[in-house]
Amino acid sequence: MNFFDKIFSKNKLTSQETKIKSVFTDEYFDRQYKELDSDNPIFEDSIVMINGYFQVNNITRKNSDSTNHPINLDQVLNEGFYEFCKSMDMEDKQIGMILSFCFSNYFMEKFAFKLYKDNEPESPLRFLTLKYNKDGIVMSLYPFEYTLKVLNKEATYENLYLKIQSQLNQLPNKDEVLNELLSDIKNKKK
Repeated sequence: MNFFDKIFSKNKLTSQETKIKSVFTDEYFDRQYKELDSDNPIFEDSIVMINGYFQVNNITRKNSDSTNHPINLDQVLNEGFYEFCKSMDMEDKQIGMILSFCFSNYFMEKFAFKLYKDNEPESPLRFLTLKYNKDGIVMSLYPFEYTLKVLNKEATYENLYLKIQSQLNQLPNKDEVLNELLSDIKNKKK
């Protein structure tokens, strides 16, 4: 079971259970990913769109601290945001991008994730990736792919938020992981 799968399990992670999905160099990372600047107006424009929907429809946000809090994104979808966007002839991808950027911006501000464009995504839905780096141990999320699950009512933003929030402090220690990897390599050579 990989790390991402373990986030969604009810069991807590231990370094003994962690499996390394990949090891990469800084050069590879720089070729593969291009960071999207958090000052890009697309983030603010997306939040303005969500905030405007709350105001125009006289909806009180469940979380008053931040328009793009996951609870509020779920709320706006339950209150007809998708249908509103469709009535303005927006394509599903446009709606998904608005929500993805709002969701990403929240994780960037709250947890210090960074948003990247993947130059060679492993699937078409993973062209955006949120990454959290703790001393070289990197956790990745795919905001557009997850947004489609939310739009299809297979998931909620709040659910992912709560799971990530509880797992961030449980990321394995880099030195422990490297020592386990080296030990596994040595044992396989014997």
